[in-house]
Amino acid sequence: MPTPIVPKKSTVAGRVPATDDLQPGEIAINHADGRVYARHPSTGAVAQIAAAPTHTHALADLTQSGAAVGQTVQWDGTAWVPATRSPNIQIFAANGTWTKPPGAVQVVFEGVSGGGGGGGGIRVAAGTAVSGGGGGGGGGYFRRIILASEISDTTCSVVVGSGGLGGTTGNAGGLGGFSRVTGSTTSLIYAAAVAGGTAASAGVSGGNSTAGSAGAQAGNVGGTGNITTSGGTGTGSSFAPTSGGAGGGCSTTTPFSGGISGSAHYYAGGSATGGAASTTGNGGAGGNGPAAQTALASAVFNGGGGGGGGASTFSAGNGGNGGNATGFGCGGGGGGSCSTSTSGTGGTGGAGSGGKVVITTYF
Repeated sequence: MPTPIVPKKSTVAGRVPATDDLQPGEIAINHADGRVYARHPSTGAVAQIAAAPTHTHALADLTQSGAAVGQTVQWDGTAWVPATRSPNIQIFAANGTWTKPPGAVQVVFEGVSGGGGGGGGIRVAAGTAVSGGGGGGGGGYFRRIILASEISDTTCSVVVGSGGLGGTTGNAGGLGGFSRVTGSTTSLIYAAAVAGGTAASAGVSGGNSTAGSAGAQAGNVGGTGNITTSGGTGTGSSFAPTSGGAGGGCSTTTPFSGGISGSAHYYAGGSATGGAASTTGNGGAGGNGPAAQTALASAVFNGGGGGGGGASTFSAGNGGNGGNATGFGCGGGGGGSCSTSTSGTGGTGGAGSGGKVVITTYF
């Protein structure tokens, strides 16, 4: 009969054989630790050469787990199952590149375009009715859900629209840039807002100014300047950035305050105030949009539009400047106008805030 080979063994955890315990080439097993030791035939040193496997389940088990290609799996004690993973959230406040994570199952593209700038106020002769600059419109919004298998690109170009500039005295505000996500190799547009908030017109002598239009796909219209009451209020909604208030205008005898910004979406944090009217000095500046809530970094809607500047009928008074938008995709406030006998200038419009793109991947 063959002579059985019986290696030395131990059942005491942590015990390692000494050099004198083994002959060159001989092995020893620590069953408590699941480790195998041997003495090198040339150097005589004892070293660990193997460890017991943590499980003995066949690789074939993985094919029966329901896991997708590239998906992470974990052992639940009885079988291999797809591992639970938190969503991957990537936030873009500027242009960048998105890389599709391995194992992705579904991707949500969400974002807003830049808000439009408020129109500038103008100066007219004393006793002349004039409207203030219109409020900038809020940027357009998009949200699209796509199966990861339908996204053939491994990377996508992310463009984030810039906010429109506020109009200088007598000039319209700037148009907000549009945001989009485009395949790097296929040039497919996976998601986009067609347009940002449009610019508001400058104040109009004897008539109403034009508000900034809403960006496509759920934007909010800016406030309209007029000659009979305070500047028009900006608008808001639960699913789009708020717009700016219009600048204050004047009737033939009375200056009016600027309009407040819109404040309807969840993260606006209130409205920006309109600037006060004045008969003894300059019109007041419109308030900047409410502060963005920093604790909500992944929120697409945040901050708010600017308030309109106040008007002046003082002999040398200036119209108040419109407030700047804060957050993402909101419209700037319109500049206040002035109806003066000697000098003065209309207020400048407030700037719209830039857009934002948030891409969430589910596994």
